[in-house]
Amino acid sequence: MKTISYLIIAVCLASAVTSYAATPIPDADSPQAKIYAEKCSVCHVLPHPKRLHFAQWQHMLTLMDQRMKERHVPLPSEEERQAIEGYLKTHAR
Repeated sequence: MKTISYLIIAVCLASAVTSYAATPIPDADSPQAKIYAEKCSVCHVLPHPKRLHFAQWQHMLTLMDQRMKERHVPLPSEEERQAIEGYLKTHAR
């Protein structure tokens, strides 16, 4: 019974993640969106900009900079960082 319950939970979570990940980001063809998608999906699924308020995104970007440094992942350039922040500011919740 436990195995079936875990299986049902796993399927529900997988479908929720899949449907969330399948939601296209706004202005996907814009240069800012392309930089956002390229830089912010290196380590994880690309989060939708509406997921957080801009102030929350600013905090999250600081945390992601720290994680990238810890994992020796190249940080975005200052220009790319500004593009990502501008994109998130425009499209945040």
